[in-house]
Amino acid sequence: MNTASLKVGMTVKDYTELCNLLGIEPKPSNNTNGRKAHYREFERYFSYTKRGRKYIINEIYEVTKVKSENRGGNNVKYKVDFRKLMISMLHNDNSENILISKGSLYEAMNLVNKNYKLGKQNIDKLSKVIEVPKEYISDFYGENNKKIRETTERNLKALRKESLLMFDIVTAVAVERIDIQYNELNTPIVENGRILHYRHTEYRKATKEEKQVILACEKEAKYELGFSTDKDIFSNRAWGIYSKLVKTKLKEAKVNINFYYKAYEITWNRNDIEKEYNELQQIGNNIGLNELNDNMIKSIKTSSKRRHTTAKKADTNGMKHYKIKKIELHSSEEYVKYSDKITASLIYKGAMRLPESLKCTNMYKVELDM
Repeated sequence: MNTASLKVGMTVKDYTELCNLLGIEPKPSNNTNGRKAHYREFERYFSYTKRGRKYIINEIYEVTKVKSENRGGNNVKYKVDFRKLMISMLHNDNSENILISKGSLYEAMNLVNKNYKLGKQNIDKLSKVIEVPKEYISDFYGENNKKIRETTERNLKALRKESLLMFDIVTAVAVERIDIQYNELNTPIVENGRILHYRHTEYRKATKEEKQVILACEKEAKYELGFSTDKDIFSNRAWGIYSKLVKTKLKEAKVNINFYYKAYEITWNRNDIEKEYNELQQIGNNIGLNELNDNMIKSIKTSSKRRHTTAKKADTNGMKHYKIKKIELHSSEEYVKYSDKITASLIYKGAMRLPESLKCTNMYKVELDM
């Protein structure tokens, strides 16, 4: 297969023309398996978007992917260690049902470090601390968040196939609770003329009514800013502005929501997890913390180098403005260097903790699913 005739951004009118450009013989339309085999091969050499019969070339890989990666093999280097780590985590939790944010699970599985989630909420401050322009940081999250999420969910699905757990992706909220303290007569305790009470934050799944309010606030914010989708907002680097506007609208709606986020709800049977954990202990459970982290770092570095090489060869004629801006960023001489620097700060397990001053003061966040 020869990709020399392909260019990033070009549109190929149909399957037959694409095969001709690649120097391979097209399979007839009734040969479904033959065409599927071709599609698997295409994905080893380049990525594309299919619109109707047309193929739009997104990226041409400098290094061809191995065949096993397109048959689930790209999960092999994570699967064993992820499984051990997840079983260990569930074993140490007595609830048999947890609600955990996506960022927290990525961190718990050692795919990122503690700075990843904090930096995502504070890109401007992060830019100053690690001395990397914010457009490179925004791009880093945009390019790698999907990789980390898909790695996590592939492995959760593998554990689901073993009937070791069930998981759902839900919208969760952080709400403020006020607990009044009562005496043995069941009347509020009063000290210095005030009812004794404690404030704390409760994390739980959003109710139907809370979801409806969130949707309404998001829709209004998108309309006012002139955006249709989350992807539009992220492409225009307007996520911070959008988040603040949604926060303002939630306050105006007078709902008790400090912030909301995407979370995994995971359920398991203690007896089954206990058996798996004991078996791991018997065979020597060397939990793959470093391996998981090392593999993610290698994957991110390989992708950034390939992205840089592809961008330098890209033909931007006819491309939309935001795509041209991305190509320009990826082809810059600093791209790989900055990507490695961000990786060292946000992914590497041994990275120094970012200063507390980076923390968001308004306690508001929205996790972007890309």
